Amino acid sequence: MTQTTAITEIIQTLADVESRFNITRTESEGFFPEWYTDLPEITEADKAALNLIRQRYLYHLNDERNRHANHGFASIRTSGFLRSTF
Repeated sequence: MTQTTAITEIIQTLADVESRFNITRTESEGFFPEWYTDLPEITEADKAALNLIRQRYLYHLNDERNRHANHGFASIRTSGFLRSTF
């Protein structure tokens, strides 16, 4: 009879994954080069869209009426939620 075990019972943390599969985190710029090499040029429409997002962020960041929301942005940013997972 086959016994089934949930993966969450065996591997519960990233340290468990690293140990079990003998892998380590890398900061190497050569890892996944397709993420940054031979990328298409950013179009003017993309630049405009990014600029609009930036303007809205800065507007809300500096607006006294949004002080509570700004605290939320700062908390998210400093807590690491906006950091890359890799």
